[in-house]
Amino acid sequence: MSRKKVIVSPISQRNILKNFGYEAGKVLGTGTYSKVYVVTDQTRKKLACKVVRKKDAGDAFITKFLPRELKIVANIKHPNIVQVYQVIDTKQSVYMLMDFCEKGDLLEYIRMHGPFAVEKCKSIFKQVVDAVHYLHNLDVAHRDIKCENVFLTQKGSAKLGDFGFSRYCKDKAGEDLMSNTFCGSKAYAAPEILRGQFYDPKKYDIWSLDKLPLKFKYGATGFAPDCSTLGSACNIKKFCSGMLRLNCRIIISFFRCSSLCNADSHNALRRHTSETDAEEPA
Repeated sequence: MSRKKVIVSPISQRNILKNFGYEAGKVLGTGTYSKVYVVTDQTRKKLACKVVRKKDAGDAFITKFLPRELKIVANIKHPNIVQVYQVIDTKQSVYMLMDFCEKGDLLEYIRMHGPFAVEKCKSIFKQVVDAVHYLHNLDVAHRDIKCENVFLTQKGSAKLGDFGFSRYCKDKAGEDLMSNTFCGSKAYAAPEILRGQFYDPKKYDIWSLDKLPLKFKYGATGFAPDCSTLGSACNIKKFCSGMLRLNCRIIISFFRCSSLCNADSHNALRRHTSETDAEEPA
């Protein structure tokens, strides 16, 4: 991935893209401080371009989350992850040129076409699990896994994207890091996150993964805990431990009879299950 930092006068985003050899087309989506275009490069290849407006994003995002995201996306490459090819850093905005997934995100696709058949659910979910397994082997956690951040290509392949809340899971000494930043959506969040407690970012990813098959098949994310009724921190930890083991076993059962689940993905889920079994107090 190439990165260029340039100082430009305040001209339009489309003109800036044109200066770098990209023709901006329609707007794919707009967020609080970002906009996504479909763009065409000089070879006529279509890409997506996410433009982040610095003045609207806030200091915490610009100084903490965005640099972390750019560092991570520069070092990952997987067929089921949206690839970022170039970053253009200007005084006003950051432009991220990445894979264009023609069929959009899964949430919008399900809303338009309805839930998937079981075999399609398995195929897409397996691809997302492969992507997360790859990230965790690099000690990277996504922390915002949801249907809106899984995208479909024209051929129907799934790609995990939007690494705005991603982070490394180990410090420079190789020690595991816990997180306390509230990330993602409540429907996909584990109870300890909703309670504002420290959490293991990789296990948060596994919790969020559990919600995807239900959304694929039934259009709902399933159980949403009322954390206010759980009481003490000890009860929260025990609840999370039990629910995480259950969630992993549900996912494993979902694949048990399917040839689509490769050994690495299956073993990754089993390893998380075994770890939470060992952590629960007798």
